[in-house]
Amino acid sequence: TPGSIAWAAIIAIFLLSPDIEFQKSGLGKSSGINYKDLFYHYKKLLLTKWDSRRIQTIVQNINCEVFSSAKSSASGPAGQEDHSSKIIHAMNALDMDSDSESDVPMPSSTA
Repeated sequence: TPGSIAWAAIIAIFLLSPDIEFQKSGLGKSSGINYKDLFYHYKKLLLTKWDSRRIQTIVQNINCEVFSSAKSSASGPAGQEDHSSKIIHAMNALDMDSDSESDVPMPSSTA
């Protein structure tokens, strides 16, 4: 979304700046950069030019970089065994143990 792209741009600028924290005012203490105004300027630019070829090319490149790597990591590296069914089985066993313990009354400490 335009807001996410503008936010990422501001974060990149902040990380490259000498500033060490965001001020409530949106103004960089060391750099003097007005991050708040810059964010709104970038977001407005992206919103008004969203359908332009250049912006759509940028969005496609971001989507390709971000989501294609997520797809390849979701399938898992070659040669690694899928342990998800074992994990689910263990979690279910833990749930069953906690359910059966809640049915048993706790011993009274006043004897």
